[in-house]
Amino acid sequence: MLACTPSPKDAVQHVMEQRSQAMQDKNIQLYAQLIADDYMSRGRTKKDVVSEMNHLFQSFNKIQMETHHRKIRILADGHAECEQSYKLKVYADGDWRNITNQEQVFLQHKHDAWKIIAGL
Repeated sequence: MLACTPSPKDAVQHVMEQRSQAMQDKNIQLYAQLIADDYMSRGRTKKDVVSEMNHLFQSFNKIQMETHHRKIRILADGHAECEQSYKLKVYADGDWRNITNQEQVFLQHKHDAWKIIAGL
């Protein structure tokens, strides 16, 4: 294995970190790039998720996302599962609001990249 090739776990970790960064930067293009085109979760498609996130980005002046207790499991057939706790802090109307939750995000290795396929 080449030293510059990240392990699957490191690559999934990077995707999750990019997602947090995209949220903090309110970068909808980066956020959308992390989601598989065939995303489907709880009846929501990639288009639905990106639209919801874009609305969130426009609704708040600042967004901060802190993640904790991240567990990544690499599964068979190029799939991975990431469980983590997160604290989402949003700022609007002169107030910070906090949302604390846990999530389970599913990823798949497609076309030489890990993409989120469910769980958002």
